[in-house]
Amino acid sequence: MPRPVVKSGLAASDAFPASAVAVGANVASYGMDHQVRIERNTATGTDPDGGAAAPVWVADPPIACLGIAERGDVSVIDDRTAALAARRVLVPAGTSVTTADRLGPVTRGAAVVLPGPMRIEAVNIRASFIELVVERVGSE
Repeated sequence: MPRPVVKSGLAASDAFPASAVAVGANVASYGMDHQVRIERNTATGTDPDGGAAAPVWVADPPIACLGIAERGDVSVIDDRTAALAARRVLVPAGTSVTTADRLGPVTRGAAVVLPGPMRIEAVNIRASFIELVVERVGSE
């Protein structure tokens, strides 16, 4: 079965300009100067018990992106405090990505901006870029 493709109809050269969106104040640059690899599950068939086969993630070549971690809610339960951060990754318009994919770590040079792997919770197509709402997942 062919994998669904999400496209906005814009060319990849229409990468989002600095004025396209306002993001958190913790972002030093609005340009896509980070890198990420989209990972696709290539597993087929079933396991010996008839369930879905264990995922086999294969990474595509790296693409330009902008990783954003914004402050989220803070919850205090008893003596423990949990801080939640909203994570978003912006990729160029026309990038083939779905919620069935996941992302590896977002990097800038040798530095890790957002550790991976990250599950894609939502794909939001904007005029000149695609916004991915992501959540960090444990080891699989």
